Amino acid sequence: MNRDFQVHSLGVLALVIVSSGTRPTLAMTSEAGDQPTSPPSYTEQQSARGAALYTKSCGFCHDDKSLAPLLQGDGFLKNWADKNAGTLFDKIQITMPLNEPGTLSEQQSADLVAYILKVNHFPAGHETLPTDPAALSALSLSVK
Repeated sequence: MNRDFQVHSLGVLALVIVSSGTRPTLAMTSEAGDQPTSPPSYTEQQSARGAALYTKSCGFCHDDKSLAPLLQGDGFLKNWADKNAGTLFDKIQITMPLNEPGTLSEQQSADLVAYILKVNHFPAGHETLPTDPAALSALSLSVK
């Protein structure tokens, strides 16, 4: 790879990160620095919308272990145990789907997080998972 291409690629990456605007950081904890403590809540209807979207836009890569990491099971839970729902939401919003990153709406991203929670045995509730990054950052992905 030539140096000009590498410099251009880094510049584009920096531009994408800076221009995302609504989410300036991918925080691992809430903005105050506190560890998130609330378990996430989502509805069955929300996770069903996420399941349909997963089948259409995500499953091709994530169901093939050689293309992308699995989004369920011990490996996923271990990797995300110290993170929060806001971090997962941001990752989906900014980098997914791989062939068209950043094209999912906030609601679609929240629905996908709800589906990922369901397949990882987080119980459904009566409240939908919010699309607000601050509210999502307060929701822990650790399994107790």
